[in-house]
Amino acid sequence: MTLVIQSDGGSEDSHATLLAYLEGADGQGVTQAGVASIEYTVYDASTGSAVGGHDAVALTVADVIFDALQTFALDPRWRNETTGLALPGGANFIHEVPYTAFPAGDRWYEYEASVTETGGAQWVLQARRYCRSVRRS
Repeated sequence: MTLVIQSDGGSEDSHATLLAYLEGADGQGVTQAGVASIEYTVYDASTGSAVGGHDAVALTVADVIFDALQTFALDPRWRNETTGLALPGGANFIHEVPYTAFPAGDRWYEYEASVTETGGAQWVLQARRYCRSVRRS
């Protein structure tokens, strides 16, 4: 399974919060016990190169996969950034990507998280983010 998320919000040197509902090979929401490993890389889309310090970084499954859906009631990050209203459903994947992953403005960055399930299935979560320049960074 490959899931792609695109965002046009953000500026250079600012963190990004990625929220998603992930389904495993069985069509059910993934759980901590069902995920063996996750690693992510952030690429500068203008060069195709990985951003230093963000190339094949292992994530702790328990830090980013939630067995219970995270909804607005549990986590206020699960909201529409434009309206501030809660989004429908919930997230079982939340990754706070550090600001150092987006060091320059006026460009797109591509995020890829490689997920390996305990049963051996592998798939990729992809996200794109456009970062605007800031005068001071």
